[in-house]
Amino acid sequence: MSKRSPLSSRRLATLALILCVGTGSAGALAQWGWRDSSGNVTYSDAPPPPGVPATDILRQPSSLIPLPTPVENAPVKGESAASSAPTGPRSLADQEAEFRKRQTEQRKSQEKQAQEQMQAAQRADDCNRARAYRQTLGDGTPVLDSDSNGNRSYLDDARRAAEMQRAQDVIAKNC
Repeated sequence: MSKRSPLSSRRLATLALILCVGTGSAGALAQWGWRDSSGNVTYSDAPPPPGVPATDILRQPSSLIPLPTPVENAPVKGESAASSAPTGPRSLADQEAEFRKRQTEQRKSQEKQAQEQMQAAQRADDCNRARAYRQTLGDGTPVLDSDSNGNRSYLDDARRAAEMQRAQDVIAKNC
């Protein structure tokens, strides 16, 4: 067996120490920093509460883009507050909320479009039925009708004219 030299043991110990120190500092990189409503700076490994504005977030984990600093100047006269808002990076929660809002709006738009298409198809079907019924009434073909007791009888001229007018009204409304 070979003996370990004191030099290799020192190298191993130095390497172990470097790994421990490097691993311990990795947790420090995942820190959040923000200014709360009373002006105190808070550091944590958890993100700030939802009520903290993006301009008060001082540090995010793995943030390569510097966060915007709050603008102390008041908006220029005639300029709205919305146009003077900082346009820096938004928080992940804001981005998620905007994404969900766009999804909801898109889904509602698609549902509305599908409903309009169904209504248009129903109107077209009603129109075709009314035209066919008007054609049947106009040809003089005998048409049977049932009363409330289930008795069937042929349409006389007055009822035929009333049915023809009703079919014409449906055509005017749906076609």
